[in-house]
Amino acid sequence: KDMSTIVLRPHAGEAGDVDHLGCAFLLSHGINHGINLRKAPVLQYVFYLTQIGIAMSPLSNNSLFLYYARNPFPDFFARGLNVSLSTDDPLQFHYTKEPLMEEYSIATQVWHLTACDLCEISRNSIYQSGFEHSVKSYWLGSQYLAPGAQGNDIKKTNVPNTRIAFRYETLTEEFHMIYKHLVHSSSPPDTDYITLKLANILLRPTIISSLGNGDPDQLIPSTSSSTSSSSEQNSGMGARNNSWNDFNSFLNSGGNLILSPLPISSPTLPSPSAL
Repeated sequence: KDMSTIVLRPHAGEAGDVDHLGCAFLLSHGINHGINLRKAPVLQYVFYLTQIGIAMSPLSNNSLFLYYARNPFPDFFARGLNVSLSTDDPLQFHYTKEPLMEEYSIATQVWHLTACDLCEISRNSIYQSGFEHSVKSYWLGSQYLAPGAQGNDIKKTNVPNTRIAFRYETLTEEFHMIYKHLVHSSSPPDTDYITLKLANILLRPTIISSLGNGDPDQLIPSTSSSTSSSSEQNSGMGARNNSWNDFNSFLNSGGNLILSPLPISSPTLPSPSAL
């Protein structure tokens, strides 16, 4: 069925070293808790850029590791991280038959969340869930995978298009700023190649459809080409410089990055006979 055998959504960042969150960033589809991201601004930033889902359980954290008033959920939400509210061990930490309603109602009262906020958090929750495409389409609308306000069906989500557009435009401007910094020089030094490579890895989960043929690797031609002359390599790779120049022109002309959500299917694994 072209589906992943396992989708990894581990508990990460509830306690322990922030290294756990680094591993989760590299390997996970989403995480639970993530409160220790407050201690690692860089990791928090890359979780924002890649919009990895973070299902947070403030009532559980309040009982075990972090007082409710110090929970970073409202800060993460305001900054645009892909956060949702969830339960954790409801038989232990909740007192009603509707533990998720407890999470929402207490968060609303303590952090003064608006109806718009609650709807957006619920929308995030469905995006993060493992429900099949047909179920997500039912709750979010048939175009829910489209970027920005195009993917928002206000009649189903009850989230204003202005809120979704703000989130999307803020994220794309952030990518725009990163790339503009990386390609600011028309002839970048070789040391910047490492930074650009890191940016390329960071953007791997996101489809960029406005850069030539939409392939972010176009910014980073392979260094192993046997046809490259030594003079090109000594000058910082002529092909790479051309890519920088092309992208620099794209930015200076006022171009914007068009980002699409994560693809819902994973690459097909090779058959056992091919191994």
